[in-house]
Amino acid sequence: MKNSSQALAAMPAASALPRPIAPRRVPAPDLKTMAQAETHAWLCFLAVAGSMFLNFVLAIANAHGIGMNNTSVTVAQIAVTAISGGLILLWPIRLTIQEQCSLGMLLLLLLMGTAINGFDAKAIYDCVFIPLYIALGRSARFVKPLWMHCLLIAVCLVVALEAVAPTAFTTLANPSRFLIATRSWVANAGLSAKMQDGLYAGAYRSSGSFFAISSHRVGGPFLEPLSLGYFGFIMATYYGAVYNGRMIVRLGCIAVCLLLALMSDSRAASALIALSAVIFLLRIRLIPLAAFVAPVIVLTVAGLYYAFSRGNDSSEFVYRIGLTFDVISQTSVWNLLIGNVVSDRIGDSGILYMMRAMGFLGIFVGVFHYSGVWTRRPGGNATLSAIMSFYITAMLLFGGAVFSIKTASLLGFLVGIASWPEDVSRYALAMITRKTPKYPSARRAYT
Repeated sequence: MKNSSQALAAMPAASALPRPIAPRRVPAPDLKTMAQAETHAWLCFLAVAGSMFLNFVLAIANAHGIGMNNTSVTVAQIAVTAISGGLILLWPIRLTIQEQCSLGMLLLLLLMGTAINGFDAKAIYDCVFIPLYIALGRSARFVKPLWMHCLLIAVCLVVALEAVAPTAFTTLANPSRFLIATRSWVANAGLSAKMQDGLYAGAYRSSGSFFAISSHRVGGPFLEPLSLGYFGFIMATYYGAVYNGRMIVRLGCIAVCLLLALMSDSRAASALIALSAVIFLLRIRLIPLAAFVAPVIVLTVAGLYYAFSRGNDSSEFVYRIGLTFDVISQTSVWNLLIGNVVSDRIGDSGILYMMRAMGFLGIFVGVFHYSGVWTRRPGGNATLSAIMSFYITAMLLFGGAVFSIKTASLLGFLVGIASWPEDVSRYALAMITRKTPKYPSARRAYT
């Protein structure tokens, strides 16, 4: 008894015992916030889809009696861009120091280019367009896979119509009539005779189709083949790097995107889709430094290839990259730095176009920002930024179509969404699917 009494006396009081750890409760999602987030993301996606299909809708209107010209198309594009910018203000985003410095550098370089080479409203608009849609994607924070599936299906339906029944397609939209009416360089280049069948002149290669998937190079709702190839690459990047659904769906959609690029007879886009699909599907993680090195590698390899092939290779590829490197080789270092290059080639080379607008340094500042190097948050997809940096630089060698509203809007939107860490994207999707979020740290970043 004595021992038991001593044992009882030695036991701590009940109040001194450690309390059991209560399970951590994750705050339940706010129904009002969920509805607002879903509505905002949907509106942002509609703004992107409207930007992509704008020219197609205007072409249909032009083909059915509503005359279009360069001014009306410009006003329509500015209106769509302004709406997209307004949506960002509904759910503002915070700019990091890196983003602020990058955007500030872009603006300073544009001011320098304006002071040296004169005011070019289109160049200024093009150079700030992708950053605007990156901000739109970051404001939306996510995109429902169903929306992207519907976008891909819509493009495929128009492409199928053009490939199977080109006469019906030209009756509906008539790309040649629209482009002649709204693009002065098309009307002045003497291409009208090549566009009598209603298709864009680029629908036929002088050397013949490379892949020969259809009777001509298909442009679909983008009216020109090159943009369809770019769309295929960007969508393949979404399914490879952002979409987290079943593997069979990812593989099927990437295959469809590759088929679209093949139908456009775009060799560069097709090769990039195949390369990026291998990297994303095998989950090969590239270091962040790869995004900075990619433009240097692309320009160096292309320049060396042109230097050794010039005079010995008469292919279209050598001719196209020669439009850039011929001018660079004939321009002094100082004039390259300030962007004082001849203006008669800038329409055929995106590198020269950016150089004239922002100087030589502006090429790299722009590519780094457009590929999401400065907008990517810690935990974001560094591999996607590297692939985008490689893609943008390579496509700039073949012209300025990278800046076209038809595909640049989707590129910026995708980069903006992918800039968020994975847990933030999952939190956003959890809110929309009415499931309890399991990422309290992401909740603070999301809100």
